[in-house]
Amino acid sequence: LNRKPNKIKNKTMMKTIYISESTHKRLPRKRQEGMELPGFRLTKRDIEIIKAVFSYRALTTTQIEALLFNSSYFEQQLKTGVQKPHSPTRCSYRLQKLYHYGYLRREEIPQRLMDGRTPYVYFPDTKALIFLAYHEMLDDEENTLHDKVYSASYPFLQHLLDVNTIRIILILAAKLKGWEVSNWIDEKTLKQGQNLDVVTIKSHEGKVSKASVVPDGFFTLKKGSSSYSFFLELDRSTETGEYSTFGRRDFARKIRTYRAYLTPQPDGTSLFEKRYGINKIRILTITTGEKRVANLKEITEKVGGANRYWFTWMKQCTPDTILSEEIWQIASREGLFSLIPAKKAEG
Repeated sequence: LNRKPNKIKNKTMMKTIYISESTHKRLPRKRQEGMELPGFRLTKRDIEIIKAVFSYRALTTTQIEALLFNSSYFEQQLKTGVQKPHSPTRCSYRLQKLYHYGYLRREEIPQRLMDGRTPYVYFPDTKALIFLAYHEMLDDEENTLHDKVYSASYPFLQHLLDVNTIRIILILAAKLKGWEVSNWIDEKTLKQGQNLDVVTIKSHEGKVSKASVVPDGFFTLKKGSSSYSFFLELDRSTETGEYSTFGRRDFARKIRTYRAYLTPQPDGTSLFEKRYGINKIRILTITTGEKRVANLKEITEKVGGANRYWFTWMKQCTPDTILSEEIWQIASREGLFSLIPAKKAEG
């Protein structure tokens, strides 16, 4: 599919969306070419699923269910750390339909045989892209990006799914506390702008290097007149903390780049402020465990990072904790902190 929205005129295909759904024939796990399918009608909830999978680029069954149906199993999974399919639900039934009728692709995440099956991961498929293009929600560049995600390596996909998990946790947490997650910008969109914002970083010895920083996400929490903006970094412990040689890609370089990006230029305005129109930001790093938090916090302090840099680990993050509980550590400070002050979180 390499056509722009205004060039898509296949209304016959669009009409196939509204075939009546008259039977509940059991469908096989895999698509079968030439198989006769029961009737199908695209519902409003189906359209919301298509939009969500398109927006997030890849989502598991459990993530889709948490966003659009019921979040209880998603929250249980966060507590246990176990990803396994559960009994069929209305969500899984609609996903099965969307898969067999060509709106979504799906794959299972690779894992050890002893771990059993994991929930499917869903991606936009041809009919979903045609539907979105027909309604002017898609362009050629976005279509290419979604194809790249579907064919991406397992580490890239797992990183994306972890970022999406944090995004969903934040959305659910905000609803609980009466806040709103607004203006979420994902990595692929940030790359288009922030790769152009090149800064100069220096080592303690005076060595110089050029760099740009692209977070895993940018978002704002809003409630009434209160708002907080954040960059999100999802660290899976695959990046070296600090090399002995300056200039190599490591976490220390990332913090140096953030510091340069947030430092005012000779005209008194930082590149960050010019790009976003605000001058306050926190950089949230969510990693794999307590030891990794201590290591990254120490590296951040070593290269001059302070109050802007917040750290926690994945298992600490649930809709009940991520905003209002003291699960965060801050560079240059001792103790634990909540992301939103208690009075503001509740009130």
